[in-house]
Amino acid sequence: MNSAVLFQGQGQYHTDYIRKLLRDTPSLKSIWIEAEQILGWSPESLLNHTDNVGSLTTDYAQPLIFLMEMTGWYRFSEMMKQPPSFFAGHSLGELTALTAAGAISFQNGLQLVAKRGELMQQCMPEIAQGMLALRNCTIEQAKQLCLQAFEETGERCYCANYNASNNIVLSGTHKALSWIAARDNLRTVSLSVTRAFHTAFMKHATDQLMEYIHSKKISFILPEIPVLSNFTGRPYQTSWSFPELICRQIISPVQWKSCIEYLHKSGTTVFLQVSDSHLFEAMARSDLSHAYWGNLEEVASGKVYDFDALYPAATSRKKYIGDLKSEILCRMTGDPWPEAVTSEQRQKAKTLYLQTTELLSDRDISKDAFMQAVNNLNEILKMKRISEQNLIEILIEKYGLQGV
Repeated sequence: MNSAVLFQGQGQYHTDYIRKLLRDTPSLKSIWIEAEQILGWSPESLLNHTDNVGSLTTDYAQPLIFLMEMTGWYRFSEMMKQPPSFFAGHSLGELTALTAAGAISFQNGLQLVAKRGELMQQCMPEIAQGMLALRNCTIEQAKQLCLQAFEETGERCYCANYNASNNIVLSGTHKALSWIAARDNLRTVSLSVTRAFHTAFMKHATDQLMEYIHSKKISFILPEIPVLSNFTGRPYQTSWSFPELICRQIISPVQWKSCIEYLHKSGTTVFLQVSDSHLFEAMARSDLSHAYWGNLEEVASGKVYDFDALYPAATSRKKYIGDLKSEILCRMTGDPWPEAVTSEQRQKAKTLYLQTTELLSDRDISKDAFMQAVNNLNEILKMKRISEQNLIEILIEKYGLQGV
């Protein structure tokens, strides 16, 4: 299975799922006992008295989320029939991904996360800071809003997370963010954080964390399974680059959209979280609608299809022919139309759909008919303003049609 395991960052995170894992599998508590010795306070006690980690300050929230995510990883990773192809994590989640991949030890990973959270909490406490998510707003529009907010309020905010084409998160002062949130034409959501992460506000934390890594002589190794960097949107390439990229990430925008695009172009068809959250699916829905999104528990219980095993080669086409036809036809009708659509476009789409159903009506579809059906789907997607230039390649690989 070409899969990627994704780890969450700081923000809203309900604890009931992880508490249930710990109740059902008492052996998992060993890492929480070890963590208490490392941290000097009881993360399990905090977990049991917190319904949503979003209510905690950064210095407590970050190590707690790290432990929650690692608990899920330890619980289900051994049940995967084969390891994932990639690891990736959003912000704090990148350190969890590095630990899960074996690039850093559990003890060093937790210590690094705890120090990171502590230093970020200390950054400019005299200034009221926060983060604001923008919906249905382009990157250029978001950057322009930041400039306008500075002109109107005299205070700064920046683009901090590039999560998807229409999902940008800003970081800055409350005054600047409040000015943007008051715009009538915007959909905004305030995030449950108390600092302006991934901006120049975090400069002190970046410098201090680099000193901490060097003083503690924390070592990294290049893992066998690649881990993506939020700073570059690409996998780490050398062990010596880890400290620099980890620290630069704190003051730089999270290139999550680039990470997902890289995974997609690298053949990833299954995206998995360790908890029951659908956060990353919600982020990427507009950019990547045809991938499978789930969690590790579903993999462990056999609820996630392994396309590589299910559709291994052209000789077994009868296995997947129904799924192939369904996917093409569902995509033709499933994606919404933009507001401005002409009657001529709708008529053309109807004609293409009817032609496609005719092409797919054969019991044993030929490759030429398949290619024409996908081309028809592409035409409809273009009219719906959805660009998927490599859709044919994706479906050929997914259903094992190479060489047919």
